[in-house]
Amino acid sequence: MPPWVSPHIIGSGTSGLIEDITHRKLPVRFAYLLILLVTVALTWETNVNVIFAYASRAFALYYFMQRCVAFLLAREVKGRRSGQLAGFALLALI
Repeated sequence: MPPWVSPHIIGSGTSGLIEDITHRKLPVRFAYLLILLVTVALTWETNVNVIFAYASRAFALYYFMQRCVAFLLAREVKGRRSGQLAGFALLALI
């Protein structure tokens, strides 16, 4: 493995999340190891194109949720413009 590929790069923010989810029963250094093992196994066991397809769908879902939140927040603002609401609704449907 190239020296620049390390658990610190692969799981830069995820290790802290894993530590919080496990209520600090799994230390950060073991979380890095877990992340590394999962990513290596996922890469070896699946087609890289499938990984990209899943990542693309996840990003699309994330941006859809952001558009829905923008629409809901714009709806709550007093003096809202119907054009803005229509725009946010249209973006959420795209």
